[in-house]
Amino acid sequence: MRKGFGSTPVSLPLSALVIFLSFTLMMSVVHVNSLGGIRLAATSGPVFDDFTGPAGSAPNSQYWTIDPASTAGWANGEVGTYTDSPDNIRLDGQDHLVIQALNSATGYTTARVNTLGKVNMLYGRVEARMKLPAGYAIWPAFWLLGSNNPTVGWPQCGELDIAEMVSDDSNFHVSAHGPQNPQESYPDGFEIAAWPPSPIAVSQDFHIYWANRQFNSMQVGIDDTILATYTPASLPEAAQWVFNAPMYAILNVAVGSKFTGPPNDSTSFPATMLVDWFRYTPSPTTA
Repeated sequence: MRKGFGSTPVSLPLSALVIFLSFTLMMSVVHVNSLGGIRLAATSGPVFDDFTGPAGSAPNSQYWTIDPASTAGWANGEVGTYTDSPDNIRLDGQDHLVIQALNSATGYTTARVNTLGKVNMLYGRVEARMKLPAGYAIWPAFWLLGSNNPTVGWPQCGELDIAEMVSDDSNFHVSAHGPQNPQESYPDGFEIAAWPPSPIAVSQDFHIYWANRQFNSMQVGIDDTILATYTPASLPEAAQWVFNAPMYAILNVAVGSKFTGPPNDSTSFPATMLVDWFRYTPSPTTA
């Protein structure tokens, strides 16, 4: 039984039903911003960005926000500072987005972008064609967070890692994260990771990384290969399925991690992620 409804059927006038359904559809594409206000996503339909623009310019602000926030609170052992400098993030004038980690006399710098409040995605396929950088303690990623992250936090918002690689091709994988009870015993929630059957040279060429999200189901893959399928039944005991809600995309190159520590003398800089294009195709029922 649905909470808040009794067992007696209720007959609604057609006009009321139309209003209710319209409101339900509208609420499927809202998010709560960091100030607690609710607003509609600026883009809820299909999106394709091929990163066309002059060399040195920023990515399209209709879709992307450059996020130069501190790494504080991310708890990943990162040592790079995220900036909005064209040295770290820019279009290359050849239809690519460049996200570049650098090593300078003052420390490591890098960049990340997200689509929060601009492309908040419910069901459908989200994908990007990219070439990932390798190098000890270099950590490129293409991932989704629940659009309610600013209000409920992580891991309650849910996270889907469509592509991440720590240091080299052998550590390329995908994963899903979410809350697990009791939360005092599982403050970082659950993680379910998956790897390719054999290593893929993701740092040597472009590949298409994708996720297909439907009600109670998510598939993640590379090119024509499915790497993982997630459903409520595949979660650990007492874990919560929080993925039937809008999510937003993040692209970044982290420097350092809790798995590796900081870069060492073998790490080559600049470490460059090249993104050829990004696409979101909503399912017909959510377009």
